Amino acid sequence: TLLVGHSGGAAIIGILSGRFPNLVDEAILISCPCIVPPWRKNYFDQIFKKSNNKYCTPIFKSHSPHEYIKKIDPKLKIKIFVGNQDNNTLPVFSVNYHKLLLKNKRKSEIFYFDGDHTSLLDNKKLQKTIKKIINS
Repeated sequence: TLLVGHSGGAAIIGILSGRFPNLVDEAILISCPCIVPPWRKNYFDQIFKKSNNKYCTPIFKSHSPHEYIKKIDPKLKIKIFVGNQDNNTLPVFSVNYHKLLLKNKRKSEIFYFDGDHTSLLDNKKLQKTIKKIINS
C-alpha cells in the first residue's frame, strides 16, 4: 500500500505508519509538519506577527509523527517532498524528521522542489517523480 499526504495529511500518514506498521509499504509525505511542536510554535508566531495582537497559544494534545519513528517498520520506504519556499511548513521540519528516521535506521529519502506550501503541488517535476514512484 502506498499512501500520499500533503501537510496535515502527511502528518497523519507519519502517525499511522508508526501506529499500524503493517498497514503501509511506502509513504510520500509532502510539506509535512512531521515534528509538530516547533511547527505549531512557528505557525502561531506568524499569526502574531501578522496581527500585532497578543494571543494565548492553546494547549494541544495532538500526536506528532516524530513520536512514532521507533514503531515504523524498518522496511517502509518514506519519501519526503519539500518546497524550498514553504513558509508554512518550513523545510527544516522535514529535514529534521528525515534525520531522525535515518538515525533510527528507517528508510527515508528527501527531495527538494521549487514552490511554497500549496504551489508545490503544481510543480511538474514533483508530479513526475510521484508518478514514477506509483508506477514502479
